[in-house]
Amino acid sequence: IKGIRSPSNGALVLGKAWHAGIEFNYKQKISSKKDLPVEDVKEFFAVEFDKLLKEDDVEFNATEKKPAALKDLGIEMTALHHKMIAPNVKPLFVEQKFVLDLGEDFPYTLLGYIDLIEENGTIVDNKSYKRKPSQDDLDKNVQFTVYALAYRAINGKLEKQMRMDCILKNKELKAAQLFTTRTNAQCRWMLKLIE
Repeated sequence: IKGIRSPSNGALVLGKAWHAGIEFNYKQKISSKKDLPVEDVKEFFAVEFDKLLKEDDVEFNATEKKPAALKDLGIEMTALHHKMIAPNVKPLFVEQKFVLDLGEDFPYTLLGYIDLIEENGTIVDNKSYKRKPSQDDLDKNVQFTVYALAYRAINGKLEKQMRMDCILKNKELKAAQLFTTRTNAQCRWMLKLIE
């Protein structure tokens, strides 16, 4: 219903603000070819977190960390990503919008945004998880299948590879890069699923 928004939870605010910090760094890196100082990205995250906390109707459940603890966690996540993952990333497009016409027999348009496309044609998604996803889960991830479909339709060629850059939020934070692939059969399956 227009004008009515569902309440967010603390984890959603954390994820949005963390993702915005990554985007902030990578967008400028397209032309500068350098990462921003980590303190700048941590500060951007903190401001974004506070802004989202005020804008969204956030409901914290009994098991969630409180705002200050979530903000501290986000700052740690930002610093770890910046140290372990960002230095090797060479962004070409960040939050790349795609609009696909699915044909005359299917009168709908598929619209989305790819987190990151690297200079070499690698499609990257940024996520945080409580535990590492299995390879099977990654290989069946619908979002990656849509990304592959869009990339191939727009560019007329296969992506170089597909990678999930993630922070694992277990007892101790860890950075990981996980790889997956998609076949043309999987992309055709996705079109059937959309239909």
